[in-house]
Amino acid sequence: MEDPRPAEIIPPGEMIKQELSERGWTQADLSKIMGRNPATVNQIITGKVPINAETAKQLGEAFGRDAAYWLNLETAFRLSLAADPSSAVRRNARLYEIAPVREMEKRGWISHTKSAEELEAQLCKFYIIGSIDEEPPLAPAARASGTISGEEVSALRLAWAYRAFHMAKSTHTTEYVPSKFAELTTHLRRLLPNPEEVRKVPKLLADYGIRLVIVQHLPKSRIDGAAFWMTPTAPVIAMSLRYDRIDGFWHTLMHELSHIKHSEGQGRIHVDEDIAEPGGESQTDDIETRANEEAAEMLVPRARLDSFILRMKPLFYKDRIIQFSNRMGVHPGVVVGQLQHRGELEYRHNRDMLVNVRDHLIGVALTDGWGQALSLN
Repeated sequence: MEDPRPAEIIPPGEMIKQELSERGWTQADLSKIMGRNPATVNQIITGKVPINAETAKQLGEAFGRDAAYWLNLETAFRLSLAADPSSAVRRNARLYEIAPVREMEKRGWISHTKSAEELEAQLCKFYIIGSIDEEPPLAPAARASGTISGEEVSALRLAWAYRAFHMAKSTHTTEYVPSKFAELTTHLRRLLPNPEEVRKVPKLLADYGIRLVIVQHLPKSRIDGAAFWMTPTAPVIAMSLRYDRIDGFWHTLMHELSHIKHSEGQGRIHVDEDIAEPGGESQTDDIETRANEEAAEMLVPRARLDSFILRMKPLFYKDRIIQFSNRMGVHPGVVVGQLQHRGELEYRHNRDMLVNVRDHLIGVALTDGWGQALSLN
């Protein structure tokens, strides 16, 4: 049976003295039993030398107690002697829990600071709060397309979303008119065949009252996009371009437009994760499922894609995909992406059709990342 842990903090030396007294031994006797110098044994008893693992085992053998007992006794005693840490330590740690400080400094979102007080002031300014104990007013909604959770990911999501928020404040557009949404999507669809046409997207959205900002994703995060509102008539779409593929760009954009169409993200920044992943829609709630379905419908009508799948499955030849894409007025990569999302086509197939679009976009859209440092101070 293991020895019970001491109920109160007792100096280990006092317990050793008690053990010696019960046995009628002297310190000299104990030094011979342990094979240790008498002066060293005296220092252990007086607390001048702490009990380490080796000493704990020797005392355990000498007195018939478990070695862990002596180590626990020593640890409790030393902790009782240590001064209570300042409450500032816990508060300082909180700063690094609520924000990816190192990445934010690296990206220039906050300034490098020399003290915790300066860092707290920087974070309060960034999150528009008076104290780190407050919840940021536009904290991202808990609902997201992905399955990632945890405090670290929440901090990454919050920082990314607020960077997008601050960038959006520096942009200007006309007032958003919901009745013109269908007209906007019609114009957007005309850009689908040619990858270079994505450069027209920021201005087109702005002409219809929607701000677009590009914020490179943070390491360890899986953010694809977000939808939120500066005012009830000023919607914003933020994109990470985490996957530099034409299908991912258009699906994410249309997904966020679905949120705007339904006035979602007002009062909270609606952050979406993993929506550009093949099969990502299987991990969503009802709202995200609807946004994915509407995004897909705006790109390739489901009935037309169903018909194509029924005729071509299981062999989706490249020339057939190109022919179908031409009839639909979209780039073949968009169709490939839809087939992957539907689980009809393996991700490794027709990768050459998933052309890159990032370079066409970041030069004309308000962008943070990929070496582009944007000062908003």
